[in-house]
Amino acid sequence: MPVSLTGTISISISISISISILIPIPLGVAVLVLKLAAIEVG
Repeated sequence: MPVSLTGTISISISISISISILIPIPLGVAVLVLKLAAIEVG
């Protein structure tokens, strides 16, 4: 039990870290694209 529990915790931590790294990148790109579009339109 302790081994599987530790493995589950480490897997969940790695998943949360990868999510926190991967999600802001497309969000930042989308924000940059929106800003560029607003500049071109305005």
